Amino acid sequence: LPNKIRRLSLQSCYEAEQVLKETMNSNKPHIRSVSTFELITQIPELSGFHAVRVLDLNSCSWLENYHIRSIASLFELRYLRLSSARISELPEELGTLKYLETLDLRDCYRITRLPPTIVRLRKLARLFVEDDTELPDEIGEIESLEEISDAASSNNTAEFVQQLGRLTKMRTLFINYHKLAEKCDDLEHCNKIMVSSLSELGRHGLRSLWIESGDYVLESLMGGSSCTLAPIQQLCIGGQQYPISRMPKGVSVLVNLVDLRIHVERINEKDLLILGAIPSLLFLFMMFSNAPKERLVIGNQGFRHLKEFFVRSQGGGGLGVVFAPRAMPELRRLCLDFKARGIVPKYEGVDTGIEHLKSLSDIVVEIYCFEATKSEVEAMEVAIMKAARLLPNSPAFRIRRFLEDEMVEDKETISCEGG
Repeated sequence: LPNKIRRLSLQSCYEAEQVLKETMNSNKPHIRSVSTFELITQIPELSGFHAVRVLDLNSCSWLENYHIRSIASLFELRYLRLSSARISELPEELGTLKYLETLDLRDCYRITRLPPTIVRLRKLARLFVEDDTELPDEIGEIESLEEISDAASSNNTAEFVQQLGRLTKMRTLFINYHKLAEKCDDLEHCNKIMVSSLSELGRHGLRSLWIESGDYVLESLMGGSSCTLAPIQQLCIGGQQYPISRMPKGVSVLVNLVDLRIHVERINEKDLLILGAIPSLLFLFMMFSNAPKERLVIGNQGFRHLKEFFVRSQGGGGLGVVFAPRAMPELRRLCLDFKARGIVPKYEGVDTGIEHLKSLSDIVVEIYCFEATKSEVEAMEVAIMKAARLLPNSPAFRIRRFLEDEMVEDKETISCEGG
């Protein structure tokens, strides 16, 4: 081994023990990076690593509070990553790490709050926590913050969301406002503050927003020509637990949007026209809580530059989305799900229109087999494969069956009307 080790990567129990016994004490003052991988069962005492700038303990799920008690002695630290459900608190001295830029605490589920001294970290740019970890109400004092994930818990929601508006360097924000709002005494007041803070972030260059929120906040953010989120490039709204009830009509004003992910209770053709009018959209993911009441036909008026399209419906979507000739002319990747039960008699066959997507190079189709007959599932698979073979680029093609064990024999078919 060299006399001066700069980067230390511990990759197995044996290697860790050998390094610790033979070289650790003499090399501690020189090591600048320490990373661990699976099978590590011990780490050295942290005190003495005065030159360490990167400490990545991602694979150490056995770490406990006493293992990190000396972490404040790493006064050159820029990057800290912990990943252990046994750690329940961080030392108050963490706030003395004046050079720290990234603090990653994902998978530290037992850390319910960060020490108040964290607001002293004036160079902290990236903060990643679990959604049950309480962030300080004075979050606005960390003016260097550029990315937060996940903001979902605070002691005083109104104060916290107001402080968010001070983070003018913020570029990426993951926020579960539904959870934050659970502690609001005056929800209407909190909603207005939330809209004001997010508008301020948009005015100062927010580029990526992942938000679970009610319709009021979203509609207010995107309302009219005064919308300050127009520069945003990536937007994720709603979630499986908190889908939005309807598509925000103002989403069409986001003319720089490249990546859009939506979890919504239901969608209709008017909503598709709104989404299709976003000129810069390249990636679209849509999740429905309820399958559309009617088939949604995607025509050639919109989605002119879309490259990737994912459609999901909880419990399967039937033939929810079909493609007309010349639809989505630049689409490269398509992922759809279908519910096989009752499709053939309802639509007099299976016609997805996939054969009209001439630029496709990758197709994934997921078929929900619950209470469908084997012949219905096979008819859908044959129709989809036939359509895919008509495409000029010979796309990679995968069909996946879900709940295959729940298929019924043809003679046992359950009436669509009778449930």
